[in-house]
Amino acid sequence: MTKSKLSILLFFLLFTASACTTMNPVEMSPEAVQQKIVSENILVPGKRAKIVTQDGQIHKIRVNRIDKELRLIEAEEETINITDIVAVETRDFSIGKTALLAAGSYTVLVLLALAAAPVFIL
Repeated sequence: MTKSKLSILLFFLLFTASACTTMNPVEMSPEAVQQKIVSENILVPGKRAKIVTQDGQIHKIRVNRIDKELRLIEAEEETINITDIVAVETRDFSIGKTALLAAGSYTVLVLLALAAAPVFIL
């Protein structure tokens, strides 16, 4: 296999590896988002999220702990007050994207195997 074919394959695999998850915005008022964080567990330890606070800052975090009494979200490098949150996007697993990734990867591998195999014409 030539270097160019290998680099194309590597690019394709790296590009599509992120296809198994998707960011889902929680579209509602800031007060409703805050209430949903506390009552419905849209953010749980280990979950990745993008949070927008009242000052306009965007925080990309992995939740370590949520203190519902103090209304705080603790992440690896920062703590965010739930009352400061105006918007949330959560990262969720996507079955459809994962299926497409698997089918696409299989197709690419089959095409590469056919391209690498000697061609026999009878």
